[in-house]
Amino acid sequence: MMLNEISSASALTNNELMNRVPLAFASEPTAPMSDRYVFIPTATIIDDMKKMGWYPVLATGKGKRRNSKRKSSYHLLAFEN
Repeated sequence: MMLNEISSASALTNNELMNRVPLAFASEPTAPMSDRYVFIPTATIIDDMKKMGWYPVLATGKGKRRNSKRKSSYHLLAFEN
């Protein structure tokens, strides 16, 4: 399993995050979801966390494998204040 992991001693900018984990800035789900699923853009959460004094210092993500049956990818962000 290969991860794109970026750790920083200081806060990562939105441009750095977009270059390293682009799915964090998706504006819609990557796959069809059920009627009960509610999409909340990660970019909105990043902005809200910054307003509360928490800044992203680590970003990691894993893309969908070519022949995988998985319908989507994931990303993880760590925040510090």
